[in-house]
Amino acid sequence: FYLLAIDPLDKECTRLSELTDALDKDTVQKKENIASYKCAKYRYASVARIYNLLYHGYRVYHRPAIDLDIESCIQSSPELSLLCNQADGNERIDCKLYYGISCIAKEMNETYSQKLIYATDWEKVELEERIDGLNFAIECLNEAWEKRKEVIE
Repeated sequence: FYLLAIDPLDKECTRLSELTDALDKDTVQKKENIASYKCAKYRYASVARIYNLLYHGYRVYHRPAIDLDIESCIQSSPELSLLCNQADGNERIDCKLYYGISCIAKEMNETYSQKLIYATDWEKVELEERIDGLNFAIECLNEAWEKRKEVIE
């Protein structure tokens, strides 16, 4: 699951970083493309958040010593907690990463969607880009979760 999910998230973060870095180096182009630049930054913020949760969650679950947001989210849901705790070995780590990060992404999406109702101008664009980035990241997680089942079988 981890390898299937981390790759497209990493590629999207890299693509967005390269775009904004290039514009940072060329102030004329940046000024002409400021809307695209800002949208890329907002999208990057959402995708990078999910990437970091997955990357660090995977690392920490192999050497647990830190209380993770992922674990807190799982523990807040009896259904998720039961589902994850019933899984065996490495499958338990995959379950916690998938369901915990999906739970966090859903909460973030709900927060942004609530703020979007009252947003205007660039606030609205920022929130829409953050939501779009989250939706991309959630799609990566879902696809990796499904592909993981194929690899197991």
